[in-house]
Amino acid sequence: MTIGDETVSDSGSWRLYIHWLGEDDLAWARGELARRGLRVRDAKLTPCQTMKATPEVVLIASPGVFNGLCGRQGSWYRRSVRAGQSLLVSGVPLNGRFASHLDAVVSESDFAPADFPSDEEIVALTHCEAYQQNKPADWELIGRKDAILQKLLFTITGVWKRGDNLKKHWPRQCASHANFLARTFTTERDGEAVPYSVSNSVGICSSCVETFNIVAGDTRKLVAPCPGAVRLGGAEPDAFLDVRPARQAGP
Repeated sequence: MTIGDETVSDSGSWRLYIHWLGEDDLAWARGELARRGLRVRDAKLTPCQTMKATPEVVLIASPGVFNGLCGRQGSWYRRSVRAGQSLLVSGVPLNGRFASHLDAVVSESDFAPADFPSDEEIVALTHCEAYQQNKPADWELIGRKDAILQKLLFTITGVWKRGDNLKKHWPRQCASHANFLARTFTTERDGEAVPYSVSNSVGICSSCVETFNIVAGDTRKLVAPCPGAVRLGGAEPDAFLDVRPARQAGP
């Protein structure tokens, strides 16, 4: 298969193809997908619902979805260059004009860190310049409602157990975003130092920020899914995803 100028092996392994489109391009895309016989569905609750795209079904998250159930988390989107654009996710490469909108390819990964950073290292990450200068103001505006919603969703998902709560996991939720910006903790992949989530799923929130290449867009990333991506996106808990910018998406 060809993605832009890149060749991707058709091994049958699970992949998602991440596209970003403006309003005019999205109108064209809907018509073109219908012409090709592909079904188009819209995410209603959260962007991570688009992770359920298949070879037959393309999923779209409009800008409003980033302001909905995960509105605080969506502040990363609103601050980014993607603000105002729609996310289009397919389960197969879309050739032709779609190639110019392809932003990243997400695939399964066998990565499992031997250990995660210590609590002291996590605190240091949250104070790093890259995070402090790039974090959206709304991201840290946590209210009681947000804490309750996370407790309910993450417990229902089965990722949080007795004693887990937002206060306990908040530092690592911030530090994971920080690590993709600062690239402090990395692992070698194909000769490249690749940053990764500094927690398994229990300490992750808004993995969509990295899965959909909203931040650190030129950087390959190994991303642990948040409980929301597990519950609404069908991701496997603790199973890291390999997110590669389109220009790096080789076999």
